[in-house]
Amino acid sequence: MYFQPYGDEQQLNLNWIINEIINLHKQLDPDYETPSFTQIYPYSNLNRLNLDWILSELKALKELAPEPAPPLDIQAVAEALVALPFDSTKSYQIFDYISRDGEIWRATEPIAAGGEWDETKWFKTKLGTDLAVLDRWINTINNSLSAEIEARQNADNSMQNQIDGEAYIRGKTGVKNFIPYPYTTASGYSEAGITYTVENDGGITINGTSTGWSYFTCVRKRFGNLAFNSTNIAGNGVYKAVLIGAVSTTSTVYLGYYPNTNAVQLTVAPNVTMNNITVYPMICYEEEIDVTDFELYAKTNRELTEENASLLGSINSVCLRAAVKTISANGTSSNTLTGLTADHVVGNWGMFSDAACTTPIPENSPTCDITITAAANSWTVTIANFSSSFYLRPTFILKQN
Repeated sequence: MYFQPYGDEQQLNLNWIINEIINLHKQLDPDYETPSFTQIYPYSNLNRLNLDWILSELKALKELAPEPAPPLDIQAVAEALVALPFDSTKSYQIFDYISRDGEIWRATEPIAAGGEWDETKWFKTKLGTDLAVLDRWINTINNSLSAEIEARQNADNSMQNQIDGEAYIRGKTGVKNFIPYPYTTASGYSEAGITYTVENDGGITINGTSTGWSYFTCVRKRFGNLAFNSTNIAGNGVYKAVLIGAVSTTSTVYLGYYPNTNAVQLTVAPNVTMNNITVYPMICYEEEIDVTDFELYAKTNRELTEENASLLGSINSVCLRAAVKTISANGTSSNTLTGLTADHVVGNWGMFSDAACTTPIPENSPTCDITITAAANSWTVTIANFSSSFYLRPTFILKQN
């Protein structure tokens, strides 16, 4: 900047210098307060006007803004990376970027279109010292991002595998296929020219040519109020039908649920010829996707509990406890027991010191040999090596074939 060689000190542009310093402070520090010289610097002689203040402010400005640029941020980096060469026909705003001679420049003031390159209106950023360095920096970032993306993808794949594995395990424990096996309809059933043969693995082999609609009932069980079948991936909002086999998605052979009869039925349409086609029926939760492997029905905990209770009842019904027999000497004697057959064997017996059988005698005391055999409505006991009297009560169970 060119200054006139003022001869009069009072005409020196100190006021202009002070105003410029104040304006710069206001641009760089929004909280800057304009000083009141009449209060802070009450100088009375113009020769001493604020020279110490000017020096302190220049030092503060240097510390506040060592270069005419805001702190570098991601936005600035992005704009610099896509900077185009300087175009004299284009206008620029403050902080716009251009590239020139391998350097990145940032506008320090608005620049109107039509002007030539003026370096005083631009600031050469540190980003532009070496564009090759920028390329290497970009590649480093890309590599880091690629590694991060791959790591996240691997984590997602691992989680998906866990989810798929959970669905598989859930199927194994009895919630995947809700059609009980054996099926309601027996193997060998025929209807409308179609014969259905149930295989040991749960498959149903279909043979014949249908003369009308033909149905094989797999189970009568409630699966909601809406009908659905295996020709549609969607079910009724909770369950869906799946028919695995060569005809799993056709409209002529499918697995359907009919809520009016609570029946899950393998359905064959009229005029369809089937030659030893085996299919596998399943009712699954609708959330189970991509069901391609057949799973036999696995009973729920409740069903197993009820079945065990029923079996215990059956066992009790075939177990017979004989009346108490007084043993007082060696020998053989027969006793009546209704319902006893030759198919019964002794399950266990008790030896007691009283007829009410409330006081058991320890095993092998008294010492004796006991042989008990069952026959029709009677049982025989043989006692040898008898030592003292006691009361005997045997229990009989059916032989296991």
